[in-house]
Amino acid sequence: LEVDGFHGRVELLRAGHTVWPEADVLRLQRMSDDADKAFTYHVLPDSGHWVHVEKPVELLALMSRSFAS
Repeated sequence: LEVDGFHGRVELLRAGHTVWPEADVLRLQRMSDDADKAFTYHVLPDSGHWVHVEKPVELLALMSRSFAS
């Protein structure tokens, strides 16, 4: 992803219990499906605002994918 000089990946995580406008969710899903894979949209089911407290193992599993070089 290249935006104003930023060259890298963006990983966006949404807590499953949050409600976002459907049009926004669809746009994020389309962006995540792009071939360059510079942007990835994740949803962590059965979690609320405090994802790191409610689902620490699952959160780390999602995040660890982006740590690989």
